[in-house]
Amino acid sequence: MLSAFFFCLAAGLFAQLLLPEGIAKTGDGRFLSAVLHVVFFHVGAFLCVARLLNLEGTTWSEGFGLGTGGWFKPILIGVGVALLATPVTMFLQQLMAFSMEAVHVEPKAQETVKVIRESVELDQRVFYGFLAILFAPVTEELLFRGVFYQALKSRGYRKAAVWGTSMLFALVHYNVLTFIPLTFLALVFIALYERTGNLLAPIAAHGCFNAINFALLMLNDEIQAWAARTTT
Repeated sequence: MLSAFFFCLAAGLFAQLLLPEGIAKTGDGRFLSAVLHVVFFHVGAFLCVARLLNLEGTTWSEGFGLGTGGWFKPILIGVGVALLATPVTMFLQQLMAFSMEAVHVEPKAQETVKVIRESVELDQRVFYGFLAILFAPVTEELLFRGVFYQALKSRGYRKAAVWGTSMLFALVHYNVLTFIPLTFLALVFIALYERTGNLLAPIAAHGCFNAINFALLMLNDEIQAWAARTTT
């Protein structure tokens, strides 16, 4: 499963590298790169998990506790925890930015954040919103909390399960600035999964966190204009 995961990740990156430089640096080129990443990594990961469940002879509900505690309660808990954890995550990111600047390292936003910020076409924004709020939380929680965390934990590697999968989750976002904030967030998702026994809780928390950040990105100009008016 781990090999299949890294294959999907590498295939997505390789496909993006094959884009001509003149196209890759344009808005449409960045959008195409995002589509390739989704096709190879997220869709590939989802199919890998489906294949794993088939080999294990189990269902999605049995494999990830999707029926535990119903549907509404785990989602409500996940959203509530995300609303509390998001300000902490943002504070940690600001702390990382100040720390990097103190050692003369320029803090850079994630490439995905740059692409979303620069997108102006409605269809592209809808795509990024669907990816960030729905598709990415589902596939990433299936992989990191549903498969990798449980696999290590069930074999007695409790610390590796908690810290290893959390840091791996942060690493695959390819950004120094967000490494500690996303590691913290992954720990929160693990705690949610342990507390509820239902993967819907961390999926909902992940989706809510991404939704807040996506909304802030989309409303960035309006927020800056409002801040300028209130300080004059």
